[in-house]
Amino acid sequence: MKILVVDDSKTIRMLVAECLKTLGHEVAYAENGADCQQYVTDHIVDLIVMDVELPSLNGVDATEAIREIKKDDWFPIIFLTTHSDDNTFANGILAGGDVHLLKLLNPIRLQLNVIAMERIYLMRQKLFNAQKTLQHLNLALERLSLFDQLTSLANRRNFDNTFERQFAGAKPPL
Repeated sequence: MKILVVDDSKTIRMLVAECLKTLGHEVAYAENGADCQQYVTDHIVDLIVMDVELPSLNGVDATEAIREIKKDDWFPIIFLTTHSDDNTFANGILAGGDVHLLKLLNPIRLQLNVIAMERIYLMRQKLFNAQKTLQHLNLALERLSLFDQLTSLANRRNFDNTFERQFAGAKPPL
């Protein structure tokens, strides 16, 4: 997976990157929420690991902006924070984050959360691919229902549909 690590601390970015690289992931970096938002706009990202407290645009605001930009193109966002209060947790989850981990990082918990988010992401990709296949098959079925297989000429159903459309379009406006 392509994972974006967003933290204003180079030490944290490197620590998180090492944890992720041991799992075989490709890692990119951003130092603040604005850079993160720009990176996500310009590149494909499969997961974001982001600090909540960032300069210029904090992690919660960046997440809201990313979810608005990407709409249905969901990918997991893992928040890192020094705050363990319910308000910080709620703000992160309601903004569109998926996991909340406390700093001092526990590398095993980070890795296991990434593995869990990867499973969800991969299942979503399978669902998306199945949806595309179904759309393609539905178009093929529609073609089969409107054209003769032997001659490739329009059949009676196609004639009826075309006639109704043309007749409705030919009616004078009231």
